[in-house]
Amino acid sequence: MKFPRTQWITDGINPTWLPDDDEVPDRVPGLYTNQISGNLNIFDAIQLSAEGTDLDVRLTVLGAFEQAPHLLYVLDPATGQVLQFDPANVAVRGVNSTYRWFIDFLNRLSHAMESTGAQDAGPVLTTGMKFTLRAVDDAAFETGAWWPLVFRQFTEQRAGDTSEQP
Repeated sequence: MKFPRTQWITDGINPTWLPDDDEVPDRVPGLYTNQISGNLNIFDAIQLSAEGTDLDVRLTVLGAFEQAPHLLYVLDPATGQVLQFDPANVAVRGVNSTYRWFIDFLNRLSHAMESTGAQDAGPVLTTGMKFTLRAVDDAAFETGAWWPLVFRQFTEQRAGDTSEQP
């Protein structure tokens, strides 16, 4: 799948926030899918507003969390940040500081899964991978961000405890 680089740059997104390659993954088992449920499609815009306020926020749909497809990955075109958006609760959480680093994470995890023959991300979400990804985008591991929850969930699944989902 290719993302609309030219259109995004024309719309004002800083090219340094974007991956060098236009090709992006369709799926990373257990973590990401470009198949969106409901009335949204990949790269659609979501307009958030609040009655009686000046709030006018646009988010671009990037995909969904495969294990909970109602949780969307979205791009904030004003900051370049990738966020997790829960439409039911109108809540967001930080994922990556830019789309470039989000795609880099997905590609690294996908490559590690292919190299090890893993069917989902669990076996490759190791301490070593966490250190590698943190070196790429330290902001992705801030308190309350998405990636620490993902690592914790898969660690707990390996230990037999699946009580919390990100």
